[in-house]
Amino acid sequence: MRRATAITMVVGLAMLIGCSANLPDRPSARSVQREADRWLVGWRGVANTVAEDKSLRTHVLTQICSGDAEWVGVASRLLLTVYAHLNEELSSALAVALLHSPAEVLRVLHPDVCQVPDDLPPACDVAHWRKRAEAALASVADTDLQKAKQQCENVLRTGK
Repeated sequence: MRRATAITMVVGLAMLIGCSANLPDRPSARSVQREADRWLVGWRGVANTVAEDKSLRTHVLTQICSGDAEWVGVASRLLLTVYAHLNEELSSALAVALLHSPAEVLRVLHPDVCQVPDDLPPACDVAHWRKRAEAALASVADTDLQKAKQQCENVLRTGK
């Protein structure tokens, strides 16, 4: 169900981008879902648009950083595209989302998510981020996520 919602949202996002008259400056998940009901676009097209539109990319990455389940799902689908720079930014956004919604991020685990993001703000050093990530992971009790949790904890410990 979540994957279908995320797909619907990103498809709508792509169409909102293509139809600038309908595009709010910062599309919400609901507005994207409404538009998605009317259009069909592939993930690669969405990734291309997000990669090329700096304002939209900033908005999408900010939403992913929040840890919102639908936006984390969007990130997981966009990571499957061929846009290397966008994938680096998405991995960093998911690493931040890990601190806020570890269970949601573990559901779509991507290998780079559990590594220290390249673009940590100056006030957040590596040790601080790791400590917060470890605490966030410790809060995950869902038995279905234990394997992903353990993989993530291993990456945090070893850096690989």
